Amino acid sequence: MRRVAQTVDDQLIGAMRRQGIEGPWAAGERILVLIAGDAMASGLVRAGRRLAESDGCALDRDSC
Repeated sequence: MRRVAQTVDDQLIGAMRRQGIEGPWAAGERILVLIAGDAMASGLVRAGRRLAESDGCALDRDSC
């Protein structure tokens, strides 16, 4: 889905430039990991951290 979103985003930016529309506007990605109090929680957090780091995002621990 990320690749499709990137393709659509690239097409949108191209169309905006051709039409003289200013932008793009700042936006950020978020990765949300929902966990329950079970043994799998630490593995899910580690997987979420790896995904965030591979995308160049920071892990937001403040919302935990």
